[in-house]
Amino acid sequence: MPREWKWSAIAAFAVAVALGAQAAAAAPSPCADGPERSDALLKRWVEEDVVLGPVAARASATRLQLRIYLPPSNDAPCGRLMTYREDAEYLYPASAIKIVPAIAVLSRWSEGGAGTPPLDAPLLFSDKRADDAFGHTLRVGGHGSQSLAEHLEAMLVESSNDSFNALYELAGPAAQNDPFHRGGFPSVRVIHRLSGYNLPPELAAYMPSVAWMRGGERVVWLPERTVASLPTSTIRLPREEIGIGYLEANSGLRVEAPMPFGMKNGVTLADLQRLLVALFHELPESDTASLPALSAASASLMLSLMRGPLSEKDGVSAESREARFKPMLPGLLGFGLARAQIDYTNKAGRAYGFHLDNARIRIGDRIAYVTVGMLANSDGVFNDDRYDYDALSFPALRAVGALVGSKLFGLKPLPAP
Repeated sequence: MPREWKWSAIAAFAVAVALGAQAAAAAPSPCADGPERSDALLKRWVEEDVVLGPVAARASATRLQLRIYLPPSNDAPCGRLMTYREDAEYLYPASAIKIVPAIAVLSRWSEGGAGTPPLDAPLLFSDKRADDAFGHTLRVGGHGSQSLAEHLEAMLVESSNDSFNALYELAGPAAQNDPFHRGGFPSVRVIHRLSGYNLPPELAAYMPSVAWMRGGERVVWLPERTVASLPTSTIRLPREEIGIGYLEANSGLRVEAPMPFGMKNGVTLADLQRLLVALFHELPESDTASLPALSAASASLMLSLMRGPLSEKDGVSAESREARFKPMLPGLLGFGLARAQIDYTNKAGRAYGFHLDNARIRIGDRIAYVTVGMLANSDGVFNDDRYDYDALSFPALRAVGALVGSKLFGLKPLPAP
């Protein structure tokens, strides 16, 4: 081969390789469209279920919503997503929203810097008080001298509202909204403490100082602050005014009108689940969302607290505590599995008749993210502490656990005695 032909062939080959590489780089990913969808299949499963079917038949009243995400596997290389009435209307997230302040506070703590306390250092909160129009002296701040680790455990395991309020105040509303919106979770709306009363504006806006003791000296981590305005979410779901009446929190008087939830905490079912998936770094390739930065140790602490298993406490059995705080779990245990065979990481919530669970379930080498929410308030009156959790939502959430165990994990019913 003449020399000029030889180099010409080499050059042509190099160009072909380069063009091939460029074409490969430009080729769309096989998972660019996201996970496989199986919504119709989930709808059939729900509507045919002996427990869930009647709940689904009254979905406009029960607001039943369900979202299941299966990370990529040999069966579904791009993952699989199944939804039933996802975000058809507003669901008050109750304590399920508590993963947001946990992430926000641990992100702030992970930054370190002067004045940052050790996780086990008791925290000292300043406080502020004011009277409302009905003779109640209301107070914010002033929480007991628990450490950051203790507040996280109380909030994520026992669902303590006081610890939620402490962490809400520590992070401040902006840190519990803005970074999540920028990161791809636009519906997150964490704008109020969890309290039995509506706070006067001067208390709601007050964020206490947070300090700790080092060698006998008081170290200020965060100064007192005043929130000028609350963040807002651009995502609004239908039907945020709910029911036929409610008891006004401060006066106790009944109001004959739907209860307004538009200025309460909120998050779509989709974003609630995606927050948990992101904590495990298992978002689908097509989802580019990102959480506020957490150190590996912080994320590990948070997930270990959410995982369990729970133990007996204050005379309440481990089984009873898990049935309360991990409400889909009994449906899985009904197949005869040992508790140690189920890795169940979750944050559930109940309030105003709303009942949710947001869980990552691993059995063997299979993983399913299951997020469910509904309303159990048959009389349509809110804030009266008369809800249908025992009769309606706990059985429904157990049924979701059983459905997932049977349909997705291939578990078989126990033989009849």
